[in-house]
Amino acid sequence: MERSILEQWAKLYHFTREISALEPWERLSEADALVYEQKATGKELVFSILGNECPFCGIACYPSWTAFSKARLRLDGENVRQEPVFMLQDAMIGIWGARKDVSKDNYEIIKALGLRGHGDGSWLYFEKYAEGFYPATISEAEVEELADAMGNLHMMMRAIYENRLPDYKPGMMLLRWYDEKTKLYMTHPFPMQKLAKPSYPVIHVEENDYFRSTADLPKAAYTLSLDWSYLPFTTKDGGQEFFPKLLLGIDQEGMILFSDLLAPNKNQINMVFNAMDQLFRSAGKPKAIRVCDRELEAILSEFCQKLGIRLSYTKTLSSLNRVRKMFIAHMTK
Repeated sequence: MERSILEQWAKLYHFTREISALEPWERLSEADALVYEQKATGKELVFSILGNECPFCGIACYPSWTAFSKARLRLDGENVRQEPVFMLQDAMIGIWGARKDVSKDNYEIIKALGLRGHGDGSWLYFEKYAEGFYPATISEAEVEELADAMGNLHMMMRAIYENRLPDYKPGMMLLRWYDEKTKLYMTHPFPMQKLAKPSYPVIHVEENDYFRSTADLPKAAYTLSLDWSYLPFTTKDGGQEFFPKLLLGIDQEGMILFSDLLAPNKNQINMVFNAMDQLFRSAGKPKAIRVCDRELEAILSEFCQKLGIRLSYTKTLSSLNRVRKMFIAHMTK
């Protein structure tokens, strides 16, 4: 490892350990947002202190307010789909865990720095989480970015614990930025910003000859209930470990019409349309489609409108949940 990269790792570990000495999880929760605006780019990174809802202590750094919002909405939800919700975040996370949880790459970094842990919950390591993929060691470029951000988070935490922010209370948003006029970093509390609900673009459907042949298919009497969700186990494709997404379609009687496993690095939208095409050509077009996912609703919105299929959204369907539970039990036994 190059000396410059090792120095960045040392800087990252130094600031993170300084923050841990303050025991921030005793005062803050995962829902508290600590926002650092990068001086060079203006990009906002959002920190969350882990330890109240998680079985371990840690610090998560999200690349945007949208990523933080998506994680909070997932983690605070009911999770009727049995998804590995913690693993589906987009974040860089420093974790105090057990030696057995430290990957080979992370252990080599810890050893190179002359550090070690002393029992469970004392081994500090950093991983990059990306939706659908198993966590991996952060890259060299990410080390530099996170080291800078963690240094600024350290200053924010000191401001809280040294009582230099009398107006700040847990539940507020704390923002740190560089002020060009004064040439100083500013840290100030603000009312908590609303979480950003995800929005999905409607997929345009071209009315070509193949689509017209689909439109000419007979309409059948069944209703298709459709959902997709990440499964709570991993698989590999080309050496890359990921959580497969189950695309599940059933009829009104709970009979499985199709079940496909989707990889996060594949074109999942095309696979949805492929599943629709195969079903329609074998069983006819359904009179209605019910989806339990807003992204699926956006994907199929124009498609169903042009085919004259009634499309509706419902938050959850017990029939789909029951079949998915059976599917997971079968795959994990």
